[in-house]
Amino acid sequence: MGEQAPFQMNPAAAAAASTMFTGIAAAKAKMDANYEAPGHYLERIDRVKIDVTRGQDAFVAIEKTIVHVYDNDDGKGHKVGENVTHMMMQKHDSFLPNMKAFIAAACSMDAAQITPENAMQVCGPVQPLAGTVVECKNRSIMTKKQQPFTLIIYQREVPAAELLQSMPPADQQQFFPNNALQLMAQAAATAAAAQV
Repeated sequence: MGEQAPFQMNPAAAAAASTMFTGIAAAKAKMDANYEAPGHYLERIDRVKIDVTRGQDAFVAIEKTIVHVYDNDDGKGHKVGENVTHMMMQKHDSFLPNMKAFIAAACSMDAAQITPENAMQVCGPVQPLAGTVVECKNRSIMTKKQQPFTLIIYQREVPAAELLQSMPPADQQQFFPNNALQLMAQAAATAAAAQV
């Protein structure tokens, strides 16, 4: 995991954040988004941030790195090492359901338990999801206006132990330097043993 820039939210984004997740508890979890290509990937979350466009529309951006490709849509999708962004605009009806589905998958949580506080924590300065790997199955669909759109479906958080077995050692070192993946797997095993 590389150095993360210090988290700073501009004042307009901070103002939007104060009410952005009101209603998430009642939203149904589902996913759709743009800026990612169709395919089946493992993606490392690098940062989740709240910001606003030049037109002052609030959004959440999930910045990720492709760490494994199962299927890249016959070469039209992403390659290992590519940086991708999943951008969700607050003004869209799909915003809260998409956020809820993302948090549920990335945090291995029951979608019914997700609160506005959980959403703010995920987007906040501590960045608890940085380094987390999620499995995404993205597919191309047509919108009601007959525009192509990439539907992003977050499947699950991928355990570090599974990544150790499935990723080539060179990729492990590239995307999780200094044995970070081994340390993550050990920490998860220790936490699981403590719960027994």
